[in-house]
Amino acid sequence: MPYRITWEQNGVYCQFWGEVEAANVIAMLRDISSDGRFDTIHYWLTDYLDVTHQHIVAEEVDEMIALEFAHHCSNSRYYAVAVANDAGILALLRYWTSHHPDQNQLAYFTTVEEARAWIAAQPPILDQKRRFIRDQSRSPTG
Repeated sequence: MPYRITWEQNGVYCQFWGEVEAANVIAMLRDISSDGRFDTIHYWLTDYLDVTHQHIVAEEVDEMIALEFAHHCSNSRYYAVAVANDAGILALLRYWTSHHPDQNQLAYFTTVEEARAWIAAQPPILDQKRRFIRDQSRSPTG
């Protein structure tokens, strides 16, 4: 696989290199979301700076968005951030952010430093699922 996953204190950093296909990105999404540490992350930073060629089309990005949305059912408290400087990858990231249901939790940048600065400035995200469950347990009479 042309990627490496590094678990950090508050999140996960994934770096791709070489030629990347949709299957590689989907495998990475599954690897991260199936790890027990996924439930506590504040950010998910994906670095495409060392990718030399990508073989991904918009329809495959739709599948990735669906997987990410499913991940949010388990952990809705993280920011998904990507880094790239290749025009083709940036076009796919624009598509990703414009079609994703959680657009306010997404960002992309051209340097890792910019991405990490943005992540550091973001507030914690409330867990909507858990808050909803607590609200449902309240007595109807108040």
